[in-house]
Amino acid sequence: ETFYDTRLPADVADVRTFDSWRKRAEAADPRVLYMTRADVLVSADLGDVERAFPASLDIDGVSYRLKYSFAPGAADDGVSIQVPLGLLRNLRAERVDWMVPGLLPNQCEALLRSLPKSLRRQLTPIPEKVDALVRGLLKPDVYAHGRIDLALGRLIEQTLEISVPADAWHAERMADHLHMNVQVRDEAASSSTKVVIWCAASAARCPDIQTT
Repeated sequence: ETFYDTRLPADVADVRTFDSWRKRAEAADPRVLYMTRADVLVSADLGDVERAFPASLDIDGVSYRLKYSFAPGAADDGVSIQVPLGLLRNLRAERVDWMVPGLLPNQCEALLRSLPKSLRRQLTPIPEKVDALVRGLLKPDVYAHGRIDLALGRLIEQTLEISVPADAWHAERMADHLHMNVQVRDEAASSSTKVVIWCAASAARCPDIQTT
């Protein structure tokens, strides 16, 4: 059974009944539809924590260390990939934007909610769509191939027969922790290591120089 199968009553069969149930349920428990890490692993068939939240990320034959931090508001909140300065030019933003499998359900839902209202209406209830879409995104011939938003758009068109224009996505609206932080380490710095952090989503660059 999926995350939503175990929480939604049998009489929830459409948008109207879902919204009616959700309002009552969230009044009693505001986090009734919040996923824990365990829920993510089960619902997306991610297998185990190591697969869902790996310690490193392999890109074009190079292994980059990942660092996880829960620090809302901080520059390194979420997942950070640590890149030597000499390898910075080899980093592909579209690969970095996929982050890690364990956060894919959250990214998927956030991307769907970034769409214009006319498209969101066709995809409601969004939480119910996420599970199936994530399974499709995790397929080996899909995951980390090209841009995540375009891959999601193709999957929606294939499975739901809904066309999503490429310019309808607004990844920049996602919460900060759903964008990969890139930490560029200049090991040749004379006094201390200089770390440059930026967000990779939609190729937007947000420099934030830190000294460690």
